[in-house]
Amino acid sequence: MVTTLPVTGHVMDNTFTIVGRPPLPPGQFLDAVLRAADPGYFQTMGIPLRHGRTFAPMERLDGAPVVIISESMARQFFRGEDPLGQRLNFGGDHNYEIVGIVGDVRKELAAEPEPTMYRALFEGNLTFAALAVRTSGAPSALALPIQKEISRIDPDLPVVSVLTMQEVLSKGTSQRRSSLMLLGLFAGLATTLAAIGLYGLLAYSIRQRTSELGIRIALGASPAQVVGMVLAQGLRPAAAGVLAGLAIAVAIVRVLQSLLFEVKPLDVQVFFAVAVALMTIAALACAIPARRATRIDPAIALRTE
Repeated sequence: MVTTLPVTGHVMDNTFTIVGRPPLPPGQFLDAVLRAADPGYFQTMGIPLRHGRTFAPMERLDGAPVVIISESMARQFFRGEDPLGQRLNFGGDHNYEIVGIVGDVRKELAAEPEPTMYRALFEGNLTFAALAVRTSGAPSALALPIQKEISRIDPDLPVVSVLTMQEVLSKGTSQRRSSLMLLGLFAGLATTLAAIGLYGLLAYSIRQRTSELGIRIALGASPAQVVGMVLAQGLRPAAAGVLAGLAIAVAIVRVLQSLLFEVKPLDVQVFFAVAVALMTIAALACAIPARRATRIDPAIALRTE
């Protein structure tokens, strides 16, 4: 059991002092995220124990003056020191000894882990908790039996929600997923419109040069030479535009970082695929009209003016 599961929000924090250190200047204080957990929580959730120990079953009520801290809290407040054995005070008469250091967890997927401290749930200071259950089978199969057992223990104890951790993660990322879906839809639409516009513009400009191409063929240029010339002339400005677009995209792609979790905003494969697609469309827009123009009789092409 724990008061707040990972990636379900901040919920609460608490100020504290480190016993034996000089007081901080006025207006300054130490603060960390606060959770309360029972002895089996860390093993159930797979949170590694880095140093020391977790809570013991007998540490409850007045016999629970211990606290466990996260790695980020140890780094931030005990740099160069061993936190084990040091004591924290939360503003009351009791000091809490640090007995263990555990791995970091995130309060939100998109937020970096924050310094976190765990007090013993059985100390009895908090009146809410989440029950985490690990199973080798389907988690949903245990939902009803667990609710029945809780009701048997206390019929007035409400079970607010029953979710798997996958559902908890999905719930925590639903808003970002919606934003990314809309962003992806608009990006796809923009790419499609750009491709259609690029093809139309280049194809129209090549058709306008029908008489010029006819003259070149009449003067002895081969169809392959004409198509090659048109491709070279058409792809140069297209390549310049694609490069300029990639440079602008790289400059503004950092904005997406707030919507991503453990995904690099600079995806080389995506950038490369879009650039290749646009250059392919540009090549087709130049080659198809040019190829058609080379099949027209030069005399007919010269009369198109």
